Formats: sequence, C-alpha cells, structure tokens
Amino acid sequence: MNLPILEMQPGLIAMIVLLVVFGIVIFVIVMLKRHTNLFHKDEKPTDEKIAHDELNRVLEDVKDEDTKKAMEDFNKNHPQDEKSEKPEDHQ
Repeated sequence: MNLPILEMQPGLIAMIVLLVVFGIVIFVIVMLKRHTNLFHKDEKPTDEKIAHDELNRVLEDVKDEDTKKAMEDFNKNHPQDEKSEKPEDHQ
C-alpha cells in the first residue's frame, strides 16, 4: 500500500494512530458505562438531605446579641402557626 500523501506528511500517520487509539479507549469506556455499574454511585442523597445541606451552607448563626434576643422574644410572642405542620398530620 503506497499512498503518496503518507510519504509527504509523516506526522499524519502518528496523528491517525493517536485518533484511532483514543477512539477505541472512548468506545470501551462508553460500553463499560452502559453495561456495567463500574462508574455509578450506589448512594444517592435524598431531596431532604440535599435541602438540609444547602440550608446549612447558606444560613448563618445570629452573632449579634440584640438581634438574637429580639428573635427569641418574637418567637415567644408569636407561636408557630398550624399551617407549618405537615399535611399528613391532618387526616
């Protein structure tokens, strides 16, 4: 097999070989992901856990003592509404 384009550009053979090798590697990885549990995580967090972690990340503790006291007074004077209970509790 005597191809004139390969004789003029010897780097082309190396590039073609690399593309073929990487193509085979990618094909094998895709097939492994599709047909095995090799790359899958078994443990998926629940929505409740995700929400709890996000709230802990975003919310900060109250550091100002006056604000903390005002919030405690408000909570004492305004108890939680019944609306905050879960709907399953009202059967």
